[in-house]
Order: sequence, then structure tokens, then C-alpha cells
Amino acid sequence: MAAYILPDGFEPKCGGVEIASQGAADYACITICDPFSRAFEYIPNAYKKILEYLNANLFTPLK
Repeated sequence: MAAYILPDGFEPKCGGVEIASQGAADYACITICDPFSRAFEYIPNAYKKILEYLNANLFTPLK
């Protein structure tokens, strides 16, 4: 799943867009500030860190 944080009052300019919201919860976030700077290093390593955290804290995948 992918998500964006939208500003308050955001209205899409095209039809067919579904905006969903999630209440307060624990979640992991990867922030990509410069996607073209060492993307093949930073992005995979960020996902590795999230998986390490999940494994260390005994999270199991949803079925």
C-alpha cells in the first residue's frame, strides 16, 4: 500500500479519485526527499530497515 499525507481541504482536480483516511495508528513511514539521489541505495535500505524493525518486534504478515 502507498499513501500520501494530503493538506487539509485538499480537493482533487480529476474525477474518480478516492480519498481514504486512517485514524491514529502505529505505522512505518519512508520519506523520500530527493528520489533521484542514490535511489537504488536509499530506497531498498529504507525498506530493509522497516523489515528489520518488524522482525525484531515479532510482527507477522496479515493473512
